[in-house]
Amino acid sequence: MKRMLSLIAVCLFTLGMLAAQSVTVTSPNGGESMMLGQLLPFPITWSASGLKQNIRIVLLKHDGSEFGLIKDNLSAGSSPFQWTVGKTDKGKAPAGYYKIRVAAMDGSCYDVSNAFFTIAAWQPPGDLPLEPSLKLLSPNGNEEWGFQSMQSITWKADHWIGTVQLNLFQNGQFKGIIAMGLPSSQAAFSWKTGQTQKGTFKGPACKVRIVREYPGNIVPLKPLMDESAKPFIIAPQPFLHVISPDSGCTLMLGGPWPITWKAENVSQNVKIVLFRASGQEEGVLIDRHGQEMSYLPPEAPSQPQYHERLNWDAGRTDSGYVPQGYYKIKVMTMDESVSGMSGVFRIEVPFPQSYLPAARKRDKAAGEHAQVRGR
Repeated sequence: MKRMLSLIAVCLFTLGMLAAQSVTVTSPNGGESMMLGQLLPFPITWSASGLKQNIRIVLLKHDGSEFGLIKDNLSAGSSPFQWTVGKTDKGKAPAGYYKIRVAAMDGSCYDVSNAFFTIAAWQPPGDLPLEPSLKLLSPNGNEEWGFQSMQSITWKADHWIGTVQLNLFQNGQFKGIIAMGLPSSQAAFSWKTGQTQKGTFKGPACKVRIVREYPGNIVPLKPLMDESAKPFIIAPQPFLHVISPDSGCTLMLGGPWPITWKAENVSQNVKIVLFRASGQEEGVLIDRHGQEMSYLPPEAPSQPQYHERLNWDAGRTDSGYVPQGYYKIKVMTMDESVSGMSGVFRIEVPFPQSYLPAARKRDKAAGEHAQVRGR
């Protein structure tokens, strides 16, 4: 019984001694910034209580793993230690985010920086002091970007490394995160315009805000950020869709056929071009009055005054009549930046070739041309 009591007493004494030992990192403790190659060493400081053994200082990486040993077998009461920034037994640490761990040599007690500090890349002394900066380059105001089009958000980050977050605002209200965790050195992000993690948005009065991301629980008094100098527009994409003729239709050569389409957000006039099913261009369509179907307003199908202009002399183009076969039409803006293609339809000849009601017929593929009876 006496032996057991003695054993318990020893254990309690040992636990009491361990509990009385403590070490606390005081600097760097989070948020500090230092530079590789700086002229003055950085003072690592700590406080120790009841610690009778020496301590060691270790540099920890962003993921919590050890990068290398800074110094060991230091007296617990020898704070501060003047550190050549980045120097460890594993070599010089690269620029990045780190923490310091100060621990008893036997590991019985230790402490770690509360948050990450920054080791920045070396800069020429003539440029010192260098302030970290972040500048949004585009969109910077007055742009008109098509909704869901691919556009580049670009920025410039100087004198720091890390990651950035891109946010979309409209009329001053936060709409959503565009992207996060982007390396600051990447300097560009390809954005499907209007897309955010909360959904898609379009319209006027939009701005992009870029913000430096801070790891851990760093909460800077003045976060590094920038935004578009002026609002830009996320405009609905222009759209052209051919309604008639559609896939599977059969048109009689020389007969009338109404061309119809749907246009959205198209500001230019349009033209209508015939293609073979294989993709070979045949020419601009000719209407029943012998006029080219070009320079038509995009909303022409909905305006009665244009219905005659849209009545196609089926199979006829500005190069003549096409031979029997499979075709498709494309309605496109005059600069061909916006277009819509029909499905494949068939053009048939309902009577002998010699009775075609046209000035001439042709077959580009064969290169044969023949004059036929006019109308």
